[in-house]
Amino acid sequence: MLGLNVAVMRDLTDTMYDSKEAPRVSHFTGNSLMTQYIETYIASSVLSTDFTGKKQFRFKEDTRPLVAFIIADNEYHSNQTLPQFAHDLLLKEGVNCEFAVGKPISEGAGVHNIENMQILNDADLAVVFVRRRALPPEQMALLKDYVNKGKPVLGIRTASHAFDAKKNVPREGGGVVAATTQAPDMLAQWPEFDKDVLGGNYQGHYGNMKEGIALSIAPGMESHPILKGISPKGFTGPVAPSESLYKNRPLQSANSQVLLLGNIPNEPTEPVLWVNNLDKGKVIYTSMGHWEHWKMDEFHKLMVNSVEYLLGDHK
Repeated sequence: MLGLNVAVMRDLTDTMYDSKEAPRVSHFTGNSLMTQYIETYIASSVLSTDFTGKKQFRFKEDTRPLVAFIIADNEYHSNQTLPQFAHDLLLKEGVNCEFAVGKPISEGAGVHNIENMQILNDADLAVVFVRRRALPPEQMALLKDYVNKGKPVLGIRTASHAFDAKKNVPREGGGVVAATTQAPDMLAQWPEFDKDVLGGNYQGHYGNMKEGIALSIAPGMESHPILKGISPKGFTGPVAPSESLYKNRPLQSANSQVLLLGNIPNEPTEPVLWVNNLDKGKVIYTSMGHWEHWKMDEFHKLMVNSVEYLLGDHK
């Protein structure tokens, strides 16, 4: 940009947008779209928080529900599919979407860090698509505080093993201690996130297949709002690299309500999508989320329905 290094401070940016003009959205959604355009085609962005250390600025008149996308995955292209999904929500569902993003890698410098986790302080819904990351304790504390408040969570695919790094991960210069110990010099893990929050029981997967997973509605669940628009006959998943049926049976929460089942030849039926009713708050998890799933109308409907269900009275 004229040979200069430029960044936009996105929370202190406003736009001149007439909501009577296309795409006919609210002023604040128009503002979000303009910031999105600038970030994509013109310049990177920062928050006032990066300079002040204080909570980011928000327009008090902006009453849209805030969906926080927590993304850190190296296998399923979630850094591409979720921003597109968020764009659709922004345009069609009247919500605000913000991102906390980690590098789409499995190892190397910076792998165990997710920037912008402070968006959870204001979030009405957290969408988690993370794979085997440890986090600085202060970042993990933001997520645990969010969950402990009873706020809703939508977990996708690798969220079942999001915070189980499977090894000790010290801070730079810190000592190695047991992975379950959260000490100041140790990156924090939360392997119980699957059982205690999602209500799952992830035990790996059955491996890649030569045919798609047969997905069917659990008996008696046909009228559930999350399944709105889904054929009672179910549908078939894609055949694609890295696509596989996750092993989650039996679920670990007595308060889980299974909505969608998956079948492959010669193997037991597995739960694929369910609602976990916690003492405080609701959680939805699906083991779907492969990049090919996002091309399917059925999966897109399931995800939109899930967001609407979890936001509830916030919309």
